[in-house]
Amino acid sequence: MGFLGTALDAVAGTVTLPARIAIRNVRLGLFMRALQIALVAVLVYYFYISRQFYFTASADMSLHIWSTQNSCIGASADCVSFTEKAQQELQSADFCTNPDQYNYYYVDSQAWEYKDFQCTGNSQSASIKMSDQLYFPTFYQEEISRNGETSKANYFTTAVEEQRTAVLLKYSVLDHKKVSRRGYSHPGPNEMAILIAREVEGVDGAVQYETFDAHLPQESGAFVVPVARWLAVAGVTLDEVNDADSMSRSDEAAQASSNAQDVMAWLSDAHAKGWYQPTFRLTGVNLVVKFQFYNSVGARGVNLQAGTIDGVQADDPEIFRDDWLNDQDGRVLCLAVVQVEKDLWTGLPQVWFTDTGHISRFYEGVKIEFQNGGEYGQFAWFDPQTVFNTIASVAVYIGFPVIIVNLVAVHLCGKTSRVYLKAQNKPVNLGMMFCNTACTLMMAKTTFESISGGEEKVTKEHFDRRLKDLFAENKALSEEEKNQMVEFVYQCLDNEGDESVTLSEFCTALTAGCVVSVADMAAAFDEQASAGPLGPLFIHGMKREQELVHQKLAMESSPQAQKEATKVAPVSA
Repeated sequence: MGFLGTALDAVAGTVTLPARIAIRNVRLGLFMRALQIALVAVLVYYFYISRQFYFTASADMSLHIWSTQNSCIGASADCVSFTEKAQQELQSADFCTNPDQYNYYYVDSQAWEYKDFQCTGNSQSASIKMSDQLYFPTFYQEEISRNGETSKANYFTTAVEEQRTAVLLKYSVLDHKKVSRRGYSHPGPNEMAILIAREVEGVDGAVQYETFDAHLPQESGAFVVPVARWLAVAGVTLDEVNDADSMSRSDEAAQASSNAQDVMAWLSDAHAKGWYQPTFRLTGVNLVVKFQFYNSVGARGVNLQAGTIDGVQADDPEIFRDDWLNDQDGRVLCLAVVQVEKDLWTGLPQVWFTDTGHISRFYEGVKIEFQNGGEYGQFAWFDPQTVFNTIASVAVYIGFPVIIVNLVAVHLCGKTSRVYLKAQNKPVNLGMMFCNTACTLMMAKTTFESISGGEEKVTKEHFDRRLKDLFAENKALSEEEKNQMVEFVYQCLDNEGDESVTLSEFCTALTAGCVVSVADMAAAFDEQASAGPLGPLFIHGMKREQELVHQKLAMESSPQAQKEATKVAPVSA
């Protein structure tokens, strides 16, 4: 065939199919079982934790926000309205009665001075709505220009914490049946309850949520939260020092300023009192509220714990979740997770122009961004199709230990691996298999004639004598058991049930271990036998080998071949 033909046959003319062999090796067996047990344990843990037997989806959401103020209408007698709270702070709040302690000096590329604060009433505390944000000013610098004259002043606003945010939520999600489910924050079908929470890191590094306030559906549809509550959950107090900002400018920078004497005097007093950095009331703070939606099944995978503020612990969220969420199908739990996005200088400039000049204000304050849109949280439903997909995935993973052990057995065990590799990659040659069956049949005929003594059939007496001679030295079998064995073998050979074994029955038994049976041989050379729909396209090996045999016989019978065979080589002198 030549090198090229051999290489082409090896590459394109050979198909490798997976073979299954049984290796009796205790250590390899224990190694594979250990791998399988470890893999099963990991898979069970992973699929249980990740809840792969549920169909999961995240909700789309939208919201509408606005601000409101506490008017105490219909409230208890001890309620303090927004207006009353503003008046109280004007008279007694520390940032109004002792504002000097809030002074702040800083120098970078230019000098920044915050001092000479005044307090303003509730009319200047009104919130500013910006898209999905509510801005509550805590401080602003005002510059008024009229008829060429300019005045500047710094103001703290009052009753900021008493202002309130109002949010109306709705969500939509596709379940495992591709049915759209929608819900709102007001009472009715698919209603939702809202838990104010903050994200914390658990002991094992897992995400946990500390919950604080529970808001059940209201007729108005909105859930209302005071600014003070958002700040408390985020861990921010407006009159505390903001450690995120730089310290007040150094003594050297103070000495270089235009009013060095005043600044140095203030710095000396501030350092004695520990006033090195600005407060949150001066810098402002940016809070972000993210909403996460869960149905009763999806909420089981969320780690909730009761939060504590100022020593007061909130209600156990597990009780609320179990009692309310699971009480009625279709209800939804919404986590309003608040976090500090930016902890200093939330500056917001505004300018108004008049006929005689302008008024400009640069605000700092509490900016609350409400996340609008996106997919957050998790809805989960038990889905048989997801279970079947999970089982299929597990079946694939279970096969990995077999692949690993196969690699070790046939490549990493030295000389023994070569034996295993040969057993696994035993070549299949139809021609040699046919020859094997043919030779076995010829041996079967010779053996049959020897057992039968030249007769056409073998009787039970022939088998009785021959088999008992083979087991003569076997002391494990009694005479009765040997008789049972002879009877069993003879009945298996006697397919026709005529109390005798023919040559055909004997040959069938002797070729039972051959890959190619007598019937296969007959069908291969039967021109009338069906080759199947794709047989002529792929199964052509026997035809090809027959043609090669015919060509070889023709060449050997040609006159030229006979002449070459009769040539005698010359004898050297």
